[in-house]
Amino acid sequence: MAREVTRSDLQRALVVNAATKPVTIGVSAAVVVAGLLLGQLWLVGVAVVVYLVLAALTFFDGGEAEKVGDRVYGRSRSAGPERKALKAGDLAPPIRDQVLRARREAKTVRDTIAGSSLSFSEVGPEIDALVEAIEKIAGRAQRVWSYLEAQDVAGLDRRLAELEATASGPHPSASSGTLAALRDQRAALEDLSGILNRSLGQMEEVNAQLGGVNARLVRMAVAEEEAGEHALAGDVRGLREQVEATAAGLEAAYGDTPG
Repeated sequence: MAREVTRSDLQRALVVNAATKPVTIGVSAAVVVAGLLLGQLWLVGVAVVVYLVLAALTFFDGGEAEKVGDRVYGRSRSAGPERKALKAGDLAPPIRDQVLRARREAKTVRDTIAGSSLSFSEVGPEIDALVEAIEKIAGRAQRVWSYLEAQDVAGLDRRLAELEATASGPHPSASSGTLAALRDQRAALEDLSGILNRSLGQMEEVNAQLGGVNARLVRMAVAEEEAGEHALAGDVRGLREQVEATAAGLEAAYGDTPG
């Protein structure tokens, strides 16, 4: 069961977002550095005021509050239809294994969050988004897997060998266009197979890193130290972005494959 998000959780997330906004920290730090370099220590006090003003503006900004609320409550900002749940039983064994492992690792993370006295309001939604990205790449990988399974690669190789032998003989009869097309198709199949294998490898790597995420959460929960949550959520977000980029590349490669 997902952990209920309270009003205090939302307020804490708003405060953290306002306090750690890069522009807020960057501008304030720049004023401090300028004051130290110029020997004008009064600028440090100005930097503090600038920091508080920028943080307050971020805290009360409606757009920022909406984005933080979406993240805390796990809402999707897309207006499209709800994504159809991926059925692991419909996947090829290597793909299914990675999807099931991702779900297990994510459940472990959620259990850690639910059993902690800390909210970890940033990490939970990022974990959910990462699993969704893994399932997306799994669905596309399955399409590629099914396509490759349907190809008669051995027959294609035999036909290529026949045409190449005919083309190099004393009386060539093979169409150079046909031979070139078959060579392109064979190369595309090899490329697609390589991309599929790399995608499976990345899913396995991400799942291994998910185990590391849970270990970090456990340490933070035991120490009751929430300060590292923002960095941890950023790391999970980075993993998701990598998976989404790979999924997009897999889709593009599948679309470019000759029929």
